[in-house]
Amino acid sequence: MSAMTAAEVNFPNPPANQPQWLALAQAVFNTQVPRLDQNCGGGLRWQAYQFLNGYDYKNSIANGCFFNIAARLAAYTGNATYATYAESTWTWMR
Repeated sequence: MSAMTAAEVNFPNPPANQPQWLALAQAVFNTQVPRLDQNCGGGLRWQAYQFLNGYDYKNSIANGCFFNIAARLAAYTGNATYATYAESTWTWMR
């Protein structure tokens, strides 16, 4: 979320040979999307791997942060795909 804030407020980007703020926020989003599953009707699990304690949990922190990034990416880029994920996460959490 900090990288998204940096992009939104036009904070100076890292050097050109390193990922820029928007790219970093998009990378976080892109790593989370494949982890969405239909257990309990949707959402992200608390842990990414089955061998970690809490894998079977789904909670507001993981899903709230995913919603936050998706909604902000949608507003910042105008990309409807981000908005679709934000809306479906909001609906699932509600």
